[in-house]
Amino acid sequence: MERNLRQYMISGEFEEVIENLLDKGFQPPLYFCAIAVNGSMDIGSFERIGDTVDLRPNFLAQYSTADLHALPIHLMFVDPKGQVARVVIAGSGEPQIIH
Repeated sequence: MERNLRQYMISGEFEEVIENLLDKGFQPPLYFCAIAVNGSMDIGSFERIGDTVDLRPNFLAQYSTADLHALPIHLMFVDPKGQVARVVIAGSGEPQIIH
């Protein structure tokens, strides 16, 4: 199974992951690195949109071995205070937060 990670990360479905991290005390910007089992990678951050509480992804670098990221995809999030969380998007496509 494969997934277009960039489209997924800007979807409302992925918003739940970000909200969960914020509820756990993470502070923006949230820096991330995503690595799929096929070697495809994305690096970036979720940053505030102006003075609002909304966050948007900012993709800084990408390496693709194919059009899509093969599952599972492992994401590591780090905030400016040094908090870290690992998120895994497995075969079901549902993200699991491992903290």
